[in-house]
Amino acid sequence: MGHDFDLTDATFDGGDLSGAVFSGGTVSFIGAQFSGGGDSTVDCAGARGVAPTDLVPPRESPSPTGLSLPPAWYPAPV
Repeated sequence: MGHDFDLTDATFDGGDLSGAVFSGGTVSFIGAQFSGGGDSTVDCAGARGVAPTDLVPPRESPSPTGLSLPPAWYPAPV
């Protein structure tokens, strides 16, 4: 059975979660801040599984600068 991770309002000013596995629970980044200036990235490009709710912009909108997502996470065109 998984566990819930509540990172609400957390500030990330560095670090690496490569290889982390979140399963069977909920991970919340509501209100989290990813700092570091214009050269910061949040890279989920190699992630697998179901896309987190509200993370993925519509296909016709570009991802915010510094955000890399797996192509499979984008909603199918309607």
